[in-house]
Amino acid sequence: MNKPGDRGQPVSDWNADIWNWSPDQGAWTPRDGLPSRCVYLALATPAAPHPDNYDYWRHTVFYDFAADAPAPEQRRTFAARAAGLVGPQCSLFWYQSQRLSGHRHGLHCRRDDQDDLTLGLVLRGRRRHRLDDGTLLIAGPGELFLYDPRQPCRINWSDHAGIHLTLPRPALSPLFATDRLDLPALLARLRQTPISGFLASHLARLAVEGERLPRAHRALLLEQTRSLAVATLGTAFGIPAEDSEPEAAYLRARQLILQRLDEPDLGPDTLARALGCSRATLYRLFARHQDTVAGCLREARLHRAHQLLTSAPAHLGVAELAARCGFLDSSSFSRLFRRRYGLRPSDLRPGGRSQ
Repeated sequence: MNKPGDRGQPVSDWNADIWNWSPDQGAWTPRDGLPSRCVYLALATPAAPHPDNYDYWRHTVFYDFAADAPAPEQRRTFAARAAGLVGPQCSLFWYQSQRLSGHRHGLHCRRDDQDDLTLGLVLRGRRRHRLDDGTLLIAGPGELFLYDPRQPCRINWSDHAGIHLTLPRPALSPLFATDRLDLPALLARLRQTPISGFLASHLARLAVEGERLPRAHRALLLEQTRSLAVATLGTAFGIPAEDSEPEAAYLRARQLILQRLDEPDLGPDTLARALGCSRATLYRLFARHQDTVAGCLREARLHRAHQLLTSAPAHLGVAELAARCGFLDSSSFSRLFRRRYGLRPSDLRPGGRSQ
């Protein structure tokens, strides 16, 4: 994959079968929908200073926010870059930019159909967020921030780096009991929750490692980030433990699957015992995410097998590599692998068809 921004051209890894929208069509709008699977996108202003850099950025990137017209100096020197993951349920972007400012006024809020919540982390610089009642929310390095497109506001960024996760509002039910969030109170509680530090550390790590993530790991990490963010927001909203715990339990279940893939007997009973819940509860955890235990385990094992088949030493056979991922039946593994990837496991080994 090319490094984004060398010529100011967007870098993406999908086709129209996955997502009808592409960055060369202009700024994304809700009418364009979301991709059917996790995809990667990177874009940047052209490497050489140019008077159109700022306008390129504000018209391409900001779909729900009116960035201010540039000052003369800003027009000559502006530079920015961003990359991220977009999935069916959320999107995650990390970015670096020179100073920016803009607003979202009441007409925007009444006219369009933005219905999401953004939770972010300032990595460098300062973010000033003024609500329409005059309340000022400030976030500096290492501090979380929130953005609700339903509320008029003005935002000023200094030269900065940051990362944010955007969550569709329907996916956050039952967190939203009201259309208008009390952002100052929610943000104060969010920063004080016991797990907010884990979320901030996770986001900071993704901002550093995100562009190097193997394709097979992107969807999994995006989903884990979403689950951790929803659990953190649930705590900040004051959702009772029995209602917010499912998000954290689901995340723990996914982590256990990754840690114990090589165990052939890993299944619902083993996971339920490890989590201290019943099998029925475990099934409900996954059903909340339109997922199944068997489907999650199978997909994780196949991803790991694909990785090993393309990277393991040549003397290791397909059956041995499959066993390392919990597949003891070679014929069943080959059938599942071919159904998932459209080729035989042996095709990925040295001398195979794909070499």
